[in-house]
Amino acid sequence: MRPKRRKKKLSEVEGRVKRLQKRLAAGGLAGLVVLHRPNVRYLTGFTGEGWLLVRARGQPRIITDPRYGMQAQEEAPQCALDVVSKGYLMGAAHRLSRTRSGPVGFEGDYISYTDHKRLQQNSKGCRLKAARRLVEELRWIKSEHEIQRIRAAVAVADQVYEDLAPRLRPGQTERDVAWEIEGMMRELGAEKAAFPTIVASGPRSALPHAIPTDRKFGRRDQVKLDFGAVVNGYHSDMTRMVFLGKPTKRQREVYGLCYEAQQAALEAARAGITAAELDAVARDVFRRAGCADAFGHGLGHGVGLEVHEAPALSARSQATLEPGMVVTIEPGLYFEGWGGVRIEDLVVIREDAAEVLTQASKVEL
Repeated sequence: MRPKRRKKKLSEVEGRVKRLQKRLAAGGLAGLVVLHRPNVRYLTGFTGEGWLLVRARGQPRIITDPRYGMQAQEEAPQCALDVVSKGYLMGAAHRLSRTRSGPVGFEGDYISYTDHKRLQQNSKGCRLKAARRLVEELRWIKSEHEIQRIRAAVAVADQVYEDLAPRLRPGQTERDVAWEIEGMMRELGAEKAAFPTIVASGPRSALPHAIPTDRKFGRRDQVKLDFGAVVNGYHSDMTRMVFLGKPTKRQREVYGLCYEAQQAALEAARAGITAAELDAVARDVFRRAGCADAFGHGLGHGVGLEVHEAPALSARSQATLEPGMVVTIEPGLYFEGWGGVRIEDLVVIREDAAEVLTQASKVEL
């Protein structure tokens, strides 16, 4: 009797492609044109520019240009490769013209109307069909390998905060501190900042996504620091408050409410709760205090290869949290003319609880 052949163990990216191919087959699609760079990276490991053609069966194909040919070979040896000189769209159209086995999906969120028409016109004999979130929904659940990369990005931001916060003083400018944060993250091994760093002081802390200015910190200002690092392609995101001098009564009250709302949400977060239910846990703390109108955004969002991913944690979200999701928990209160407070941690959803990744210290009032 012949011994059974062992199945070749798939790499992480190959396993992702197999899961996508099952979804394509279930949806009656012969393939998918992947346009969004984080999705291409997720499925192949390729970090350069290009499109990806995934058929319901067989080897995925990267379509790139001569700048990235060697890089694609090194980063994604499991993929077929087309190095084209007339653009990714025409390269994809050439391959799609050979497809006769059914409709091919394309990522409609990432292509212009004009390019979609060009792609259809040049993909002779192939019927194109808009497909949404086929790859993004795979990305919702992070593997432990992905979580370790996110953990590394979190550790960089944590260290920057611990080193920087005790040194903040009246007279420093928002812009200078933002630059310092980004430089420190680079020195600690980050590829780049996860997003433009937010440093907002005094009344400007009422702006949820404030752009740093030359405003100087004042005595007894509250300073909002919202930043993150990218390590191996994966992002982190955190927000902390720093109070310059002894906090005022109102600063203590507003910060205390945000802290209470966040703690309630962190304790409630687990697999099985809906995103809307979790958002309501934090929002109810503000409602009981009579300030729910000052919380004008959702409780959080997914984080991974992008700093803002699904699922959204909001009253409108229809998502149910599952083990392996990585999300922010970031309640905030914002009062025009006075300022605002936000506290944000990054967590992994587990079966019975949320594992808090962010370890940067919080103000104790």
